[in-house]
Amino acid sequence: MSYQDLLTILVVLMGQAGLLDSLRCYTCTGATRLQACNQTVSCGPHQSCSMTKSRGLPTTFSLTCMDNQQCLGDPGLIGKRQNTECHECCTRDLCNKNLCSYLLPSVCHDDESFDCARANTLFGICNDIDHAKKICPNFCGLCNVVDGMWSSWAAWSSCDVTCEHGNITRFRTCTNPAPQNNGSDCVGNSNELKGCNLEPCPVHGGWSEWLSWGTCSVSCDVGIESRDRTCTNPKPDRFGDHCFGTPRDSRICSSLPCENGIWSSWQQWAPCPVTCGFGITSRDRQCNNPIPSLFGHQCEGHDADWQVCYGLNCPSPVDGEWTLWTTWHPIYPPSNISNRTRTCTSPPPQNGGRDCNGSSFEIRSPHDCFDIQELALGNTSGVYTIITAETKQSLQVFCENEADGGRWTVFQRRFNGSVDFYRRFSEYENGFGHINGEFWLGLKYISEMTAVGPNELRIDIMDFNGTKAYEVYSAFRVGLGTKYTLHIGKRTRFDSTAMLCIFKHFAVHGNYTMMDTMYGENGMQFSTWDKDVDNSTSMCSHYNHGGWWYNDCSTKNLNGQYNASSDSGMAVVDYSYMFPGRPHLRETKMMFRRVESG
Repeated sequence: MSYQDLLTILVVLMGQAGLLDSLRCYTCTGATRLQACNQTVSCGPHQSCSMTKSRGLPTTFSLTCMDNQQCLGDPGLIGKRQNTECHECCTRDLCNKNLCSYLLPSVCHDDESFDCARANTLFGICNDIDHAKKICPNFCGLCNVVDGMWSSWAAWSSCDVTCEHGNITRFRTCTNPAPQNNGSDCVGNSNELKGCNLEPCPVHGGWSEWLSWGTCSVSCDVGIESRDRTCTNPKPDRFGDHCFGTPRDSRICSSLPCENGIWSSWQQWAPCPVTCGFGITSRDRQCNNPIPSLFGHQCEGHDADWQVCYGLNCPSPVDGEWTLWTTWHPIYPPSNISNRTRTCTSPPPQNGGRDCNGSSFEIRSPHDCFDIQELALGNTSGVYTIITAETKQSLQVFCENEADGGRWTVFQRRFNGSVDFYRRFSEYENGFGHINGEFWLGLKYISEMTAVGPNELRIDIMDFNGTKAYEVYSAFRVGLGTKYTLHIGKRTRFDSTAMLCIFKHFAVHGNYTMMDTMYGENGMQFSTWDKDVDNSTSMCSHYNHGGWWYNDCSTKNLNGQYNASSDSGMAVVDYSYMFPGRPHLRETKMMFRRVESG
């Protein structure tokens, strides 16, 4: 059983017991101040005291006796209607002045005539917030509940049309105050609509349908024909706009041509344009006998006629010859490709002579340091990128462009012992080290690059005293395949003073060159500790602690063990155990340069 059912039973029982028969209540209608409502009235049977508080401004109060059924029509003790802010009933003498007090923000008192604690225990009145906030707000902890109230209506909007019949609207918002803490939302609509009437709308003019086309203005060739329309569908009225556009439409009309074209007679043949050999000569005619009128047909056929002619005054033919190639120019990008051009103008072909054979341009990538300078890709010493001629591999090389005219491709460089040269054959084949430091370029690359053309070999050395020397050999080449046989010609030049100073201690019986039959490297395969192919029984690579074209066991050991000491540095000949105190090398550099043939 709900508390609404309980209240219904209580009202009925009180009526049956005669408790409501002589109930006295305050009475007034539309009072703006509750304190001014002081008159009383005795209620009849089955009536209760009531208060109705109006919405809007100003607030009015109406107090009187009301039938119990009207009081019970609201769900609970409190009746509420859309056109009122509050409607409540009570059953004690002069109790109706104290009704609707729950709506005042400063008031939060429970109805003294109602046992809130018992009603909540029996019926859970606090669970029904809408009624509990009016009867037991303090007990149920609902003092902060605020019901929403409408704001005043905004002004009416403008009519939504500029003429004839339309509508105007106005709005209000549920923000006076806005509902808070589960308070009730405003009852009613937030907008109101009513009609508006303005002056009659103007009538804009409209075109009638086009009339039929008129007669063409000419009997042949091109004329004009027209058609008309009127601004009567509808006719403009009440300051309406006139029709846009023109009342007349014209177009070109045509019928039979006035005159078709006819050819004139042929003119004489023109002279043969060549003095030697076959040529083409022509003759002309015109379509002007008569000229066709505007829509007349053009003459049928061609206005020119051609025939072969032959000139007999023939000079001797001249075959074309190429000019010299231009200098190489880098192509950007990429920066390691250059091109050069030539023209068939030295002389050009004349009088039926043959054109030049070959291409007028050439594009090349550098294959070694000779090409780097030749192709204008650089002329300072440093690291450059080349493309090997046969295998087309991209490879970084160090180019020496300061010594002896430059263009040297460095394939061995040592100066501080930072790289160990006691390595396997595969490492000597593929190369090792750092291109900007100590390195060995790689036998497979040396072999491929020296196979391009004749090369010369230069070896630069320096001891720990700073004494420098060099020697140059002709016909340098490292054979293809897996043996990498050294092929070398005669020593063509060297620094004799320095060479004697450095090399005189490193020969057993004199200053041997790499061409020497007994100790020289020419014709020898490359040996390492894991691939011993020298002519010695003592395994030169292991004995000399390096890789080289060992003979027995060679006059030079530039890839031997390096120690940063003048007594134990890199030896030209590894006989230090026999000759204590012999000077050792601090720096070596081996490089080759392609020699232009011819």
